[in-house]
Amino acid sequence: MCGKYPIIFTTKYGRFMGHGNLQSSIIEGFCWNLINGTRSENNLKFRISPASVNDVGGMTLHSYCDIIPDAIFVAIGNCGLISRYTESFVNFTVNFQVNDCRMIPIVIPPLNQVDEIVCIVNELIRLTNKSTNELKSNQFIERIQHLEEYLNQAIEDLYLIR
Repeated sequence: MCGKYPIIFTTKYGRFMGHGNLQSSIIEGFCWNLINGTRSENNLKFRISPASVNDVGGMTLHSYCDIIPDAIFVAIGNCGLISRYTESFVNFTVNFQVNDCRMIPIVIPPLNQVDEIVCIVNELIRLTNKSTNELKSNQFIERIQHLEEYLNQAIEDLYLIR
């Protein structure tokens, strides 16, 4: 608020860009691809999002609870179980939007499992930020696949899927 009036942002062409408190509008969080696969199979890809301005095609959500970091939501969202769930019960189209994301049931892991999941997500982020030459090596690809499978299993265990 600026005095008693909200701050309103527009482009030089007069297009509305949003309003309100910039501290709550431009923060880090997690996001996903708007287009998430094919008509026959969803393949959600969640990622950590830097602080930025977003539109409806690229919304960023974030955790209000400091105990549960955004990396937990990224891990849950990238799990094959959640892709199959959203495909079957939430939205079977290729466009996955913010209200679809809000329909994902979130199981809060115990604190010891939170640390483990966050470490794996951070390691995957670190590995995928490597140079292109390293990304092409078989050993590197196998390491990423192993971590992704381990993370997938940890999330399925969290949801009691055996």
